[in-house]
Amino acid sequence: MNIRYITPLFFLVPVLFLYGFTLTGVGFVSDDFTLIKMAETHDFFSAMEPHHHSLLINVLFKGVAAGFIGPNTFHVLALIFHVMNCLLLLYFLDSCLHIGRNKALFVCIFFAVNLPGREALIWCCAVPYVVVTTFILLSMVIYGDALNKIPRRSTLTTTLLLSFLQFAAFMVWDWAVLIFPVLFLMACLLPNERTLKEKLRLLIVPGCVWGGIFIARQLFGMTNGYQINGFSEIIKILLSAPFLGLFPFLPKYFYTSSFGIMAAVVCFTGFVWTAMRNRTILFFFAFFLLSQLPQAVFGHPQSRYFYFPVFALYASIAILFPTRFAFSKFAIPSFILFMLTGFSYMTFNRILSWQEASQIINRLSGEIQHAMSVHKQIYLVEFPDSYGSEETIWRPYLWRSGLEIFGKGLIKNKEPEEIFPVYTISSSDEKKPYSLIRIK
Repeated sequence: MNIRYITPLFFLVPVLFLYGFTLTGVGFVSDDFTLIKMAETHDFFSAMEPHHHSLLINVLFKGVAAGFIGPNTFHVLALIFHVMNCLLLLYFLDSCLHIGRNKALFVCIFFAVNLPGREALIWCCAVPYVVVTTFILLSMVIYGDALNKIPRRSTLTTTLLLSFLQFAAFMVWDWAVLIFPVLFLMACLLPNERTLKEKLRLLIVPGCVWGGIFIARQLFGMTNGYQINGFSEIIKILLSAPFLGLFPFLPKYFYTSSFGIMAAVVCFTGFVWTAMRNRTILFFFAFFLLSQLPQAVFGHPQSRYFYFPVFALYASIAILFPTRFAFSKFAIPSFILFMLTGFSYMTFNRILSWQEASQIINRLSGEIQHAMSVHKQIYLVEFPDSYGSEETIWRPYLWRSGLEIFGKGLIKNKEPEEIFPVYTISSSDEKKPYSLIRIK
């Protein structure tokens, strides 16, 4: 077998180890329980939550509610699609954009470990972010081949494939909304053999599918379910996104400090400066900002939102490497090994935190169920949404939501007049124990 096709298998080994480790202890947490409860009675084709419309979520959680599948099914699914995403990304960078084999491998190694977007690979209800990325990358590969005039399929076949992927992706997750705009960016910004008119002609039908789905969603009363952020908040999120994507391991207070804000502005300015001098970097940076728009407009930065956009930052950095350095015999492998070790270590620690959070939830569930069998009313006092140090960004969730699975009789974060503690826990980061459940 050609060494060209064997090499990628080596950098997938640590990924299989890292995220395969989630199979040993990360169960359902927080919003997962809400979806399981809703799946018991919810209609199959309607959205289980107002801000996401996903047949994939419906199928998976209907299976959980029926007792057919457990959390490991979600983890296996995430791992399979993550590996496919790594290989598709490698092909796109090397064969479609021709940034160089070693540079493409550098990008894929860090995308594979995916420290910023780990939540999408660990949290069960975030799996659609991983799956819809496969549709996005596959669309980019097919369109990239067409732009390079690789004689593998006709124009009609390319158009039909892109249209199908656009439609199918909307069945998986709302972030399929990014496919057509990303392809449009490719047509406008990436240099290749086709004229702009030829490139846009390939996007007419996929664009009609994209627009038609928007119209259909409005006709059927499907709304985004989120409140739109103010303009200043949108700009703030976009300005900080590159720095947050590259350095998702700093203390939370640093990002809002004067030094953190200055670092974010410098990072964003640096990307703009390099993008103005290189069209491929301009495409990647525009792709990253476009992919951040949904969270900037409707939400706030979360780990799962960085899962697939972060590769654009890595690719921009890789392109800046001098050719001699990128293909040197020892420099780049040593650098990659050093950075990969650090990112893998931090990712492994975050996975351990999710496992600990999952174990806490299992213990608490037993305590709540036992208490509810004895008492009619239970008060949850100082009940945490997340687990771990307050200074850690994107902590594992505990009970951000999901208490619906226990039925009625729970009151969260209210202090009754007469209570006594039933269950206490000490965080691994905070030695002070705090009461989680108290009963009147």
